[in-house]
Amino acid sequence: MRVLSTILAAAQAVPEFAMLERDENYPRKHPINKLATSNKLANRLAVFSKGGNADNVDEVTSGDYDKVMNHNNKYFTKLRDQLMEDKDGDGEPDCGLMEKVKKPKNPDRRRRSTGYGSLALTQDDYENLCDDLEGEDEDLQCVKNENGSIQKMDAEDSDASNLGRSRKSFDLDPAKFLKNARKVHTSVKRFTTTFLWQCENNEGTRNDKRLKRNLLSLSRRVRDGIRSGYTTAEEAEKIKWKRLFPNTPKGGPNGEGWQKFFMSKATPKVRGSKDE
Repeated sequence: MRVLSTILAAAQAVPEFAMLERDENYPRKHPINKLATSNKLANRLAVFSKGGNADNVDEVTSGDYDKVMNHNNKYFTKLRDQLMEDKDGDGEPDCGLMEKVKKPKNPDRRRRSTGYGSLALTQDDYENLCDDLEGEDEDLQCVKNENGSIQKMDAEDSDASNLGRSRKSFDLDPAKFLKNARKVHTSVKRFTTTFLWQCENNEGTRNDKRLKRNLLSLSRRVRDGIRSGYTTAEEAEKIKWKRLFPNTPKGGPNGEGWQKFFMSKATPKVRGSKDE
């Protein structure tokens, strides 16, 4: 009887929502493929923050991370459905944008430039992430060759002893845990504010609800990282999270301020449930 219960529990633990996969019918920069990259990165970060190895298939499929990956997959599936929603049946999305709107550059403001799917990062995943973090990243090393490939990846792929080191080190490095967690969720925010800014939610506040959901997810990853010993609450509080805060309410939930709200969710409690 106990064995049967274990089998049933394992069967029920399989993620209800499959991770988004890259669609070969679309180019790399298409929002559908960018969303698939963000979904994969969020799952890798979730597994790692909880003490697992996202590059170990046996660990990923062990069932220990099904709840959090299902939570992520459901969220990104919802974003995809919102992006592609076509109530009129004319073959065109109602509100989602299929191309990035080019904004005029401000010359006065310049930044420094520099089921179970596989969670291994591909060239397309890295290029999508590099696009989203353009101008904000210093150590991802996204310098490209003339043919568009990333120099660092090409160099390491030619050396069997270093094969995949850069891909694995992105989010599987405890020393860079907080920075990499912020990069993943900055990518999600960029997608949301770029391709879904015309899609209002039920409250009519457009992206604020989505950005709060993204912020809560990030706070949980930070909390898990603290539990796993990758960082501390004090270190997390020093990081600038402001770019990820929703615009409204300006004073944060209940007027407590977004930073305080974020840290209250990111700091592990002595008691309480370990939500996803």
